[in-house]
Amino acid sequence: MFRIIAALLLCNFGFPAAAATFSLDTTAGCMARMEGTIERGDFERFQSFAMQHLKPSNHEEGTGDVVLCLNSPGGSLGEAVKIADYLERNYVGTAVGDGDQCLSACAVVFMMGTRALIEDFTINRSLHVNGTLGFHRPQFSLPSGGSYSAEVVNRSFQLALEATLQFVQLANRMQNYVAVPMVEADLMEAMFAHEGEDFFYIDTVGKAGRWKIDVTGFPVPTEVSPREALIACDNLSEWLTQVPGADLSIATDRGGINYLKSAVARVRVHADDPGDTYFVIGRVDGMGDRECRVKFDFSPSGLEWGVVQACGGTLHETRAIGEHCDIDITGRDVSFANMSANPTIAMFPPDTPLRTLPSYAAQVAAEAPDINAAFDMPIYGGCGVSEGQGMVVTRVENFANIRDAADFSARVVAEAPRNTRLWALERGGRLVGSDATRARCRTACQALGRYWDYDDKAQYRRDREAVSQCFEDNAIWYRVEDAAGKQGYVSAKFLNHPWDGHNP
Repeated sequence: MFRIIAALLLCNFGFPAAAATFSLDTTAGCMARMEGTIERGDFERFQSFAMQHLKPSNHEEGTGDVVLCLNSPGGSLGEAVKIADYLERNYVGTAVGDGDQCLSACAVVFMMGTRALIEDFTINRSLHVNGTLGFHRPQFSLPSGGSYSAEVVNRSFQLALEATLQFVQLANRMQNYVAVPMVEADLMEAMFAHEGEDFFYIDTVGKAGRWKIDVTGFPVPTEVSPREALIACDNLSEWLTQVPGADLSIATDRGGINYLKSAVARVRVHADDPGDTYFVIGRVDGMGDRECRVKFDFSPSGLEWGVVQACGGTLHETRAIGEHCDIDITGRDVSFANMSANPTIAMFPPDTPLRTLPSYAAQVAAEAPDINAAFDMPIYGGCGVSEGQGMVVTRVENFANIRDAADFSARVVAEAPRNTRLWALERGGRLVGSDATRARCRTACQALGRYWDYDDKAQYRRDREAVSQCFEDNAIWYRVEDAAGKQGYVSAKFLNHPWDGHNP
């Protein structure tokens, strides 16, 4: 219930109320708790409680542990605005826990959760997947059973407008150094479009992400794939200005994998880096104007500040993810200084219900190995071949073995004598070997695939040498067929190289 009732009427008519309670709370993620309906006088009681109890445990580390957990159906807007103002000014975070609800005026309090950093501040508001957060427009009401003069009604209405104005002013305060209000205009619009028991709920990934509401209560996937990089790029780009309207999940069928391969390039930027960097080119609806650089950080710092690191966005928009972003699929630019830290939910489709995130996160981890395996092969660029392309067995003394898998321990299907022709059965090639070898060769192949952009011929030759080393290491195999129809895999080391006869 979201009420605006003049103080005069509350005094004169003794409106019954069960005021909110404030108490210490040792539950994980909470320092204190607000329970019950917000009523007249609650701000004074809250301020007295907060000044005594809501203090950081370590001033040098900011106020991240100062969090007020909320469980309230709403109540007085005027009192809620005062409490919310206190939270924002004193860097107190907010949270809605497992099974709790925060509706109406409580949602106003929730949206003003902040935390102090060493030299700045940022928003700090979280919603458990099993929590309920709902907004609706303020409701002007008078106690029933009485008759009121025009003067009283007019005065009450003016007080209601003043309370609403105070809320709008509060909502328009900026989120730290970025020119973005604490409550953005499209959320305000959605809020005022709902009234009474018709709440606007924050119940999907898209809504939570758009309005910078952290989501808790689900496990971080133990493995991810290029699919999550593609979804993260689109989500983060959309969240700058709107709630995504499309389901961005990419199926693991052939069409989905092929789309991933055309839209996402994956490279290992540092040889000793535990993760991959994804370069996403284009957007799901085919407009081709979205570019992102995405990296997943599952280290302790990433789990605290943001698992999804990204920069880029929609090229024609004035707002961007992170700051300057170099979309360089060669991986030569190793700086991550301008990538922003983003919440884990950015990797999930925007229409995913929050309550299903625990099972969906497990599904992502379960599907990732198959997607990664399919994505790893074939590799394109300077190492790849076209489907149906002919190749000649050249770098052997007598013959090359065609095997039933891309592995020297696999069964031999046929022998291909020197100087005989084989035909590629699929576009690209397959990377094998250790993680470090595959990462190195993936980067080399993608770099060489861009040789037509090179003005520096010496750089092209260096990239070609890097790919040649991958051939020598038997890290690249092709799926082929011989003249007799025998099919299998041959190491690229034993075949003529794609650039043979080409010396720019």
